[in-house]
Amino acid sequence: MALITEDGTGVTGANSYIDVAFLDAWALSRNYDLSAYDTVKKEAAIQIASQDWTDLFHNFKGDALTTTQGLKMPTVDTVYDDKWRNVIAMAVYMQLRGLLLVDETALAVTGTIESESKSLGPLSKSVAYAKGTAQTYRRLTPSLDAAINPYLSFAGGMGTLVRW
Repeated sequence: MALITEDGTGVTGANSYIDVAFLDAWALSRNYDLSAYDTVKKEAAIQIASQDWTDLFHNFKGDALTTTQGLKMPTVDTVYDDKWRNVIAMAVYMQLRGLLLVDETALAVTGTIESESKSLGPLSKSVAYAKGTAQTYRRLTPSLDAAINPYLSFAGGMGTLVRW
């Protein structure tokens, strides 16, 4: 599938927030080597970071610019600029390196095995995993979460704190 890149106007059918040229320039400015990844892998990572991480896991401030835009951003209350595209480039880079979303088909275990028991007569198996070691679809990404935070809506919380 070809990339249809959002340009800040609410592009209909957009499936990516950045293109390969932006990713390459972003990586070069940080001295990150992307030579191991061809255009097909970069485009796949761009779509995963745009749709499967950014749009799936986040809600943004404000309403969409148009009712037909392909992605959740831009909105009427956010600025869609290179700072935003840098957040996405960081997500793409992490996806390329296997640090953003886990390919669930490649998971062999759901965590570190603490104990395991097996029996042969009516075939049973029991596995206990150590707490905090389960592999999930989404990896922990504190630096990326901090970068995307200014764009997010926190509606539905406990209200606003007012100091007197």
